[in-house]
Amino acid sequence: MTAWSYATLRGVDPPLMDAIASRSVATILEFAPLDLANTAWSYATLQLLDEPLLSAIACASLRTMGAPGFTAQALANIAWAYANVRLHDGPLLNAIAEASIARISQCKAQDLANLSWSFAALSLRHTPLLASIAESSVKQISQFTGQGLSNSVWAFATIGCFDEPLLDAIAAAAMSLSLHHQELSNMAWAFATLQYLHEPLLDSIASASVRKIGDFKTRHLANTAWSFAVMKYHHRPLIAAISAAAMPIIKEMSPLSLASTAWASAQLAYLDRQLLTAIAESSLATLSQPESFDDGVAGMALWAFSQLDDLSLAWQLADCAQGASSLSLGALLGACERRSMVDGELTLWRRLARGGLSSVAATAEVLRLMDAGRLDEACRVLKRLEAEGLSNPASQVLWRACGSGGQLAAFQMKPPHRQDPHDKELRLLAYVLTHAKAGDARSVCTAIEEFGRDVLMPAGQWLKVAGDEKAAVLADALGQAVPLTSEEGLSYRVLEVAVRHPSGEHRRRGRNLLRFLRNQLRHL
Repeated sequence: MTAWSYATLRGVDPPLMDAIASRSVATILEFAPLDLANTAWSYATLQLLDEPLLSAIACASLRTMGAPGFTAQALANIAWAYANVRLHDGPLLNAIAEASIARISQCKAQDLANLSWSFAALSLRHTPLLASIAESSVKQISQFTGQGLSNSVWAFATIGCFDEPLLDAIAAAAMSLSLHHQELSNMAWAFATLQYLHEPLLDSIASASVRKIGDFKTRHLANTAWSFAVMKYHHRPLIAAISAAAMPIIKEMSPLSLASTAWASAQLAYLDRQLLTAIAESSLATLSQPESFDDGVAGMALWAFSQLDDLSLAWQLADCAQGASSLSLGALLGACERRSMVDGELTLWRRLARGGLSSVAATAEVLRLMDAGRLDEACRVLKRLEAEGLSNPASQVLWRACGSGGQLAAFQMKPPHRQDPHDKELRLLAYVLTHAKAGDARSVCTAIEEFGRDVLMPAGQWLKVAGDEKAAVLADALGQAVPLTSEEGLSYRVLEVAVRHPSGEHRRRGRNLLRFLRNQLRHL
């Protein structure tokens, strides 16, 4: 009781709590189920990770979990306690899951929310428990608080568990409540993560967020913007409010929040130059530090700034982000290509010509030089590749295409290092060059499919290639496509997908597609 009192008052007296823990371990077999739950809850609330105590509570709980006195609330509180201090006790949590399923009818709304949050926080997916929680939550949805709704939908999204009846019930309940700014942000994030486009809920979240935008912390601004962008749901007043609120606190934003906000703004075509310039300036410092560099963050930021008419901010970021991968630089490279900025393309190809990509990127540089009619420069690059032992079978073809006499020295492509980030792609290239017939596009496609099927699949890997059987399916679908110029056309295509594939998953994707396309039509 003393520990519970301190936890309730949020007071911490370390010597006292240590003494209580030691005494509790010694007398744990005398604890009733409620005592076990309250003690675990108390230490977790105070963020005190006392492993001997929690181990003793786990052992005692496993021994007595079948007793009538072990209520659904006690189970939920113990699960919450272990999750709150991030202590993963597999046997205990599995036992709690099974016992909670048996007592699911006793669970109140708060217990259901605590259970789902706890298992998600520990990245533990227990499908039967989640199904029981979802079904019971729908029945009690009117009893949930805003925080309970937010925690529940966050949990299902974090685990990646899609339950449409639960999501619809949560959406309906959320729209009837006045949600806290964090609850609004979490709700938007969860629906976006689960790719469930619920327009009435998004409109409700957007309107409420605009009213409460002054309460939003930096991560909530970024998460909300990201969520609407992921769903491609245009709500101009919301993104304008987020931009205005972000400006005064831009220097407080984490690199991820900065990149997410920039990415969302570009995705939703709300290109506030003042905001994006401020984001770029704040991002430069972190992107230039190798110890804190994050390629995913760099990629989002570079994609966002590559959508601007003026690419100067994108180039500034690219110059600072020397650790950026080919994937992250791809957006800027694509922007240069679309705008016929040849020198910009060449700069990036030269930058990418390192490690396993040395020969490949240099070959791409040669192709671009040839397209621009700069044959002398292309020949110089090919001679450099020869001198460095990096020329490949394509180099000979390009050398002859440049009109140069003689031949380049031939080199066998070196197998990529298994730690190379482009290992799979480079092995695919080597396979194609070895097995395909030069000038025969069909044999190239066949070699790509063979590599995926015969080389990668046995090793548990794959290629994301729409070839072979997938190509036949796509060709058939395109051949039967109706013009998507009206909502009737959209409805027909979605209906046809649902008829051909009557599973619940395809019906859900069809509905989401229709909702998404309707939203896009409104903004044409």
